[in-house]
Amino acid sequence: MNFVAAACAGRVCRLELVVRARVRNERAPANAIEEVAFLKVARFRPQLPSQETIGAEWSWYDNPFVGTRPFKGLVLANLIVANWDYKADNNRIYRVKPPIGDASRVFVVQDLGASLGMETPHLIHKLRLRSLRGSKNRIEDFEHTGFIRGVRGDRVEFEYQGLDPGLFENISPADVRWVCDLFSRISDRQWNDAFRAAGYQQELRERFIKKIKEKIAQGAAL
Repeated sequence: MNFVAAACAGRVCRLELVVRARVRNERAPANAIEEVAFLKVARFRPQLPSQETIGAEWSWYDNPFVGTRPFKGLVLANLIVANWDYKADNNRIYRVKPPIGDASRVFVVQDLGASLGMETPHLIHKLRLRSLRGSKNRIEDFEHTGFIRGVRGDRVEFEYQGLDPGLFENISPADVRWVCDLFSRISDRQWNDAFRAAGYQQELRERFIKKIKEKIAQGAAL
């Protein structure tokens, strides 16, 4: 789902899907027998010479973009794909060389892994244990997720019951239409290619794409 965030609100870490890889355990003693593991499918995040990790995380609540339309779009992009894990340690700041325009730093969403399922508020939720808050990559759950509950005055109310309601305050219909317009620029072929590259079979990717496009249409109609 990283390509969705990139299309809608900026930049994400580049990921490479590898069908088969040989991995050595770097923690093993130097004189030990080499340990290897073979993975059928894996995601790797390459270290690019043009970007250096500063090491800092950035918070959804404290960053230079809070209140801007692009930032609201990024929040809504996560809601559309049902990503419920708004942890700061999923985000990184990179120093880029050469600068991108006037920017020498980029604030990156590094992990959208808790997507395409459904958040399920319950006792664990009330205890604020994020890791047990919902499902991931489960089409039956994703098809039951909502997006927009309604509009009250100049603010949109969302189908959201998670730990981060503050992120969804002060979002206008125009903000929602803006991000849905960006989503609508992703062609059917691009959606299909993205899910196919991630290993989804045709029937499954069609169901995921249909649900995403239903949410986009709902937002665009505000």
